[in-house]
Amino acid sequence: MKKILVLLILFFTIFNLSACSSKQTYELKASFNNKLVEQAEIIPKSDSLDIEIPLAGISCNVDSFKTLLERKQDTFIVTLVGDETEERCSRNFTATISPISIGEYWLKVIYEKNGENTELLSERFVIK
Repeated sequence: MKKILVLLILFFTIFNLSACSSKQTYELKASFNNKLVEQAEIIPKSDSLDIEIPLAGISCNVDSFKTLLERKQDTFIVTLVGDETEERCSRNFTATISPISIGEYWLKVIYEKNGENTELLSERFVIK
């Protein structure tokens, strides 16, 4: 009986360790600039995704913005959160997410303003 209990404990320990080590981590490089862009564009590459989105009417204090990345199943969610200002500005948001494995995914970009979320982009993409 003790052997079975020890084997069960050993099995669950190994299972939990392998589950923890299999979590994928991603790198997100993001910035704002004044480049004139007319429409949003996402560019899938062999192991990454480039994002370029023109933003009108956002906070002028873009230096305060944090760009958060979360993955839920096959969806990458990029959330922009920062200090709001009365004055509104237009900026170009660019970002790169890497590494991304081959497959089909969704990208959602969300702007959080005063506790409310506005979805700026929702688009499917494929990494080949």
